[in-house]
Amino acid sequence: MPSCAPLAVLALFFCSTAALAESFEVDWPAGWEVEQMPAPQSPFEPEVSGERQRAMKLKPNGEQEVVVEITRLPLSPSVEIDLDKVLRQMRQGIQLGFAQNLLLTACKPPADTEMGDLPAREVRCDISQQGTPVLQQNLLMARNDKAVYSLSYAMPVANAAALEETLQALRKSLRLH
Repeated sequence: MPSCAPLAVLALFFCSTAALAESFEVDWPAGWEVEQMPAPQSPFEPEVSGERQRAMKLKPNGEQEVVVEITRLPLSPSVEIDLDKVLRQMRQGIQLGFAQNLLLTACKPPADTEMGDLPAREVRCDISQQGTPVLQQNLLMARNDKAVYSLSYAMPVANAAALEETLQALRKSLRLH
């Protein structure tokens, strides 16, 4: 069975955007390990930093079942962001990172979806090792008049179907301020 070690590396390739000013709320499922991450700096506005949380669901043996990361970055209404362009940059970073670990990444084009009550864009990437699917990663971006949000979750392919309902409930639970 392929190693799930790449899950821990996913955050390194995740292009962060987040915020401290007004934050976000999420109903993390019971039993998940949740941690505040260092505040990312804005790639859109100088001297603006944000907020980031990472949560993991672990199997009884300690293996990662899924890793979820959400970030928020405050923005002034005048800042224009092309969510598809940001998703493309995130996807390219993920593909490069996995390629360095001899993994092939195939991503679908951005599609419309929702994060909480906001319209969003989503890219799903399937990661394979020697032709065998091993990981799935979803990248989402949304924006309101105060901030831009990103959500990323990744898991071994074998866990995807069992976690689908939990992840959809988590996405719907987001309160993005």
